[in-house]
Amino acid sequence: MNDCEVRGGTAEVLVDADLILYKAGYASQRTNWAIWHDEASYLSGEPYVEEFEYKAQATSELCNRFKSDHPCGYIGSLIYPEPWETALECVHAIKDKIIRTLDTHTMYSDYIFKCFFSCPSQDNFRHVTYNKFKLLDSLNIPGYKQNRGATKPHWFYKIKQFIQSDPDFCQYAEQGIDNEADDLIGLAMSKDYLNPGTIIASIDKDLDTLPGYHVNWDKYIFYTVDYDMSIYNFYRQVLMGDRIDNIIGLYGVGPVRADKILGDVYRKQFSVDPKEDISIEDLWHDVCIREYKSLSNSDDKEKQKPFLDWLNLNCNLLWLQRQGRCEWGRDEYTFRE
Repeated sequence: MNDCEVRGGTAEVLVDADLILYKAGYASQRTNWAIWHDEASYLSGEPYVEEFEYKAQATSELCNRFKSDHPCGYIGSLIYPEPWETALECVHAIKDKIIRTLDTHTMYSDYIFKCFFSCPSQDNFRHVTYNKFKLLDSLNIPGYKQNRGATKPHWFYKIKQFIQSDPDFCQYAEQGIDNEADDLIGLAMSKDYLNPGTIIASIDKDLDTLPGYHVNWDKYIFYTVDYDMSIYNFYRQVLMGDRIDNIIGLYGVGPVRADKILGDVYRKQFSVDPKEDISIEDLWHDVCIREYKSLSNSDDKEKQKPFLDWLNLNCNLLWLQRQGRCEWGRDEYTFRE
């Protein structure tokens, strides 16, 4: 955690507003679970057979019914939204958390909130990126965010409309055309990423691949990510994948293993001949190539290529757009032993 030395002045707070839509939305509704005869009954709105407070209860009952003479075959959710005023309170509570954290760790006199929203899912350029790698079907690589349900919180769109239209809450709002809120924040950041007047507000680890000042409102922490650390965080995700976005990384590689792989490379850089002009980013890229190539269990380049394309796909999906480098832009598979 790093406190900012700036005294007075106004800070621009770049907010990942998608998270507010979901956090406030889900916090202002109750979800129960029920059993229907089949999926068609659920989708057509027919009455359910029995309702439960927890999904585990519904699952247990479903198993019992399959053993009985009257089996039922589908579990679905029942949404009970709280009043709109409750959702609004949740939205303001998140902004209050951001301000409280900044007031604790910085000495700004005022804040300008800029809120960013992702484009509609079907317009996301990352789906186009995924479709370029059709040959990966042989590796059974699932689609980007294919694991996410289509159901949004009840107050999702009304919260979004409120944030976009209320100048007291948000002084600037922008929605992506073919990119996500994370990309818009990266593009909004100054090339001088340590400009103390700009702060990223998010609870999403993906934003830690952007250098700059950060505030996590859930943990009430303020911290700095320098350029090398942002690249480190990026390659850490390349190795591990991202379960939330359905980006599949290397089997058995979690935070500890990824830190070991990248940490060994970081130490190696001090033994590299300065005349070679190799950056730490190059070395981390090399080790990712090595780890993905090893999955082929072969020295045959043709057999290695699908795994290197998988690496290239993950890099392109995980890279956040930013000034001066909107695309991942590294297709080389060279590896320095």
